[in-house]
Amino acid sequence: MGVVDFLFLLLVPVSASAIFFVPVFKRQSRTLRSLLSASLFLIALSVFVDLSLWLPNGFDVDSRWLALAGLFVGAGGWFLVPRTAKETPWEALDIMARGQEIFSNSEMVDALPLPIYCKDREGRYTVVNAALEIGSGFSRSELLGKRAHDVFPEPIADQLAAQERKILEEGGLHVNEQRLYRRTGEALDCMLYKWPLKDRAGNTMGLAGCIVDITGTKQVAQELRESEERFRVILGAAPDGIITHQQGVIRDCNPQMLAMVGLDSNKSVVGRNLLEFVPEALRGAIPLTGEENREQRVYETTLLHADGSEVQVEVRSAPVVLMGEGYRVAFVRNITERVARNKDLRRLFHAVENNPAAIIISDTNGRVEYVNRCFEEMSGYSLEEVQEHIDATGECLLLPSGRREEVFAALQQKGSWHSVHRIQKKNGESYWERMSLSTILDDRGKIAHIVGNKEDVTSQIASEQALRNAKEKAEIASRTKSEFLANMSHELRTPLNAIIGFSELIRRELYGPLGCDKYREYLRDIHDSGNLLLDLINDLLDLSKIEAGEMVLQPEPVDLSQLVRSATRILKPKIKNANQSLILDVDEELPVVRADHRAMLQILNNLLSNAHKFTHDDGTIILTCKRCPFTRGVELVVQDNGRGVASEKLDEILQPFSQVDSSLTRAQQGTGLGLAITSQLVELQGGTFRIESELGQGFKAFVCLPEECLVGDSEETEPSVDA
Repeated sequence: MGVVDFLFLLLVPVSASAIFFVPVFKRQSRTLRSLLSASLFLIALSVFVDLSLWLPNGFDVDSRWLALAGLFVGAGGWFLVPRTAKETPWEALDIMARGQEIFSNSEMVDALPLPIYCKDREGRYTVVNAALEIGSGFSRSELLGKRAHDVFPEPIADQLAAQERKILEEGGLHVNEQRLYRRTGEALDCMLYKWPLKDRAGNTMGLAGCIVDITGTKQVAQELRESEERFRVILGAAPDGIITHQQGVIRDCNPQMLAMVGLDSNKSVVGRNLLEFVPEALRGAIPLTGEENREQRVYETTLLHADGSEVQVEVRSAPVVLMGEGYRVAFVRNITERVARNKDLRRLFHAVENNPAAIIISDTNGRVEYVNRCFEEMSGYSLEEVQEHIDATGECLLLPSGRREEVFAALQQKGSWHSVHRIQKKNGESYWERMSLSTILDDRGKIAHIVGNKEDVTSQIASEQALRNAKEKAEIASRTKSEFLANMSHELRTPLNAIIGFSELIRRELYGPLGCDKYREYLRDIHDSGNLLLDLINDLLDLSKIEAGEMVLQPEPVDLSQLVRSATRILKPKIKNANQSLILDVDEELPVVRADHRAMLQILNNLLSNAHKFTHDDGTIILTCKRCPFTRGVELVVQDNGRGVASEKLDEILQPFSQVDSSLTRAQQGTGLGLAITSQLVELQGGTFRIESELGQGFKAFVCLPEECLVGDSEETEPSVDA
């Protein structure tokens, strides 16, 4: 900038202050002060043009001509416009004459770089300079004597005419923005400066105007607004948070950044220190000043949300220079979900790596990609050694030798494969392993990887073999025992039958009197003991047959009502002697069932005998036999009010030879076989047997025969009757 320019620039504020505030100028008329202001505007415009800060579009402008135009406008205003109300008409005429001389000097007006024109009161052009001709595309002859409606489209002409009428009525300098059109139709955005022209008498004789093309300026401003809007949209659409700060002081941020910390407006963030949003324990790890602040950095940290929660973020920041000042722009990505996934992956990796089973992963070609620690310990091979073994031999340690096609066929069809086989360790030792293979599918549903789970089951195989051997030995021993009991029972039955038979003959004195009552008492004991021993032998035989699978049942139609009468008839004398009560609740319309008559009679005898033995004197025994509404079969229930059995002992008393209270059992001459035989006889006939009891609450036994055991109405039956 030259010295002259500097002086012009200094002149602007000084002159403006003088025009509006110095008493000498305050006494001047409003019109004069307006023209002087326009003059100062043109002078200032020349300085700005000289500094290349603003250049009107479409004109080749020299700053000196702008300054000269400013001086002419100021001088014209000073000499042509009445300065005070005390001026004489002659002074006004003198000023008007000098003003007309200035505007009538075409060379001087044409020399001005800005379009200048004058109009009379009717709106006709009276003066047009060369700059206006060039800028508008109309020649001077086409404009002089013409009104706005003769040159411009009607809407624009109406606006110009209205503005000019207002200027002529109100006076003073008027400035407004207006869109004008060149003769070619090109649109121009212009600033119009207009002021009235008065004669020496102070009468308005017309107006003068200056046109400044601001099309380029508006275009630059529009481009700037569009650029700002694009930048705002881009920032708003960015998936990450973006923040700009100076030494940690936030200057701007996008909506995503606001959402990340739970705030809703820039005002709540701008001006605050970035570290306010970071937990105190982590603030020292974020450099905001110093030499390291000049470098690009990538780091992870934690932000505090407004609701108190924490947000895991990844920050990528870099230094930038804006308007000559240093900033840092940080791109902040929310990685909370990624951190959680990584945490899950690490947990899963540790679970696989430390799994007590060997884990091995390979591709579809058998190329091993991962083995865990247990595999290395179990097989003796590391991952590298496994891969080298495959490269050297083509044999995959993941699969049993020679079964590759079988395995892959199973994986394709079922997605899994299982096997137990022998395999060798690295040191040559063989062991048994249980292998389970499964597949990992890709996005297209095709097998991408194979996962193997291997367990060393050598000790388990040995234990299972030992159990099988023990089971076989136990079965042999059980069969031997059953055979022995069966043989011994047959051997014991023969002499027992003789003892029972002969004692019965002697007791009846069929061959003469005994002669002593004591002999009769002994014979009764011999007879009862023989019968008891015979019952025990029969139970042992039945149990042996059942366990050996040799119990053969002979199903036949059985009338349950008659069966109940037969069973109770045998037990009634014993019940009567114990002063016990026997209550029968038998359905009169019981159906006939297909079952083994002897087995059913033995079931009832066992249950009634058991109830009699374990019910105190004066006790009550109830026998119920009726249809079951749930299974639609038949249910027999034997119930007593004896001392009962603790509920936790119920499963135990169903085992052979089991005696819950051995002292009581010995007093009642029991062996613990009755309920066990009863349960198995019921199950052999397709029924179910269950017991219920509480200590001190009596005992209840249920025998349920299913609907399939009932004999149909159309089937001719002859129920078995106990003679």
